[in-house]
Amino acid sequence: MPQVSDLLPRMDEKGRLNSYTSIRNYIECLGGFFASEYRDTEAVLSEVAAGRSFRRIQAGKCTDVGEVARLLRHSWLAEIQLAARRDEPTTFRYTDCWAPTYVYYAVCLSARAMFGSRGFWLGEAHRPALNALANDIKARRDLFPQPFRTYCTWDKLTSACITLHHPESCRIERINSLSNASLDTFWSRFAMLLKTTHAEKLKRVEDEWKRRNGRQRMPNQQKAEVVKGVPPTTLFDFLYRLRIRANYQEVDSFLVAIRFRHTPSDFQKHLATICWHCLLVLEMLTVRQLGISKYNNILDGFVRYDVDGLASKLAAARYSLISSVLK
Repeated sequence: MPQVSDLLPRMDEKGRLNSYTSIRNYIECLGGFFASEYRDTEAVLSEVAAGRSFRRIQAGKCTDVGEVARLLRHSWLAEIQLAARRDEPTTFRYTDCWAPTYVYYAVCLSARAMFGSRGFWLGEAHRPALNALANDIKARRDLFPQPFRTYCTWDKLTSACITLHHPESCRIERINSLSNASLDTFWSRFAMLLKTTHAEKLKRVEDEWKRRNGRQRMPNQQKAEVVKGVPPTTLFDFLYRLRIRANYQEVDSFLVAIRFRHTPSDFQKHLATICWHCLLVLEMLTVRQLGISKYNNILDGFVRYDVDGLASKLAAARYSLISSVLK
């Protein structure tokens, strides 16, 4: 018969709280950045619309508008579920653990819709969508405003993970992930977020190679070839990493946070902010590639079923900003 102590989180409570605090600080920093830097949202979108890559987009390549519509409805519904959960004050603190899942699926489904509107269809697997986004950002950075265009990759000269295309004026320094989040340290924290995410991705690829080849160690020459083929790591990869940690790895951290957190945090508020702006960027590309009239019909069909008006505050509000820039 197992003892009660065997059924409790194995890591000490301080370690679990530190793990939760690191995640919360990343989210708070990203949410704060979007709230500050996208205050004039139309100006951000106008800069993208004026870019060479955006102006060269040709609409009319979508082969299945119905499938794009289905993916968008799934995305919008996931975002609405995140928003609706925040209106339940009694159970609010218990929902932090699953909240990143809604964010990730809203963004991933929107990304698949965006590629579909271009005539490029991705399967159900997660990695192809993330890789396609990373390669798109690398090839056509001007389609994506900051912080989306900044990514992390492996530098063979320094044999380390490096971040590229962050603002030239910012200074990247080492910081403690437990330190309070602030806009002053955003780029340093964002660089650390990307580097640790890319390092996890490289380790996963290396572990898979060892498993397939029945080896305990990967030769340096082989490792150099493998890491060279790993796509860059973007903000979207971090959202996938966060979803995996929340779903499978960090439940004890969230559990300990419930015990010691006396008032609900802004964790889900910042997640909602991140989700809204990720969808804004992806949906602008979808509108451009699909055409305003077709996108408008898809959105109207969705809003019709939203009796509580959340779609109007979320997806419809984004479309209003996008259409004002594109018309």
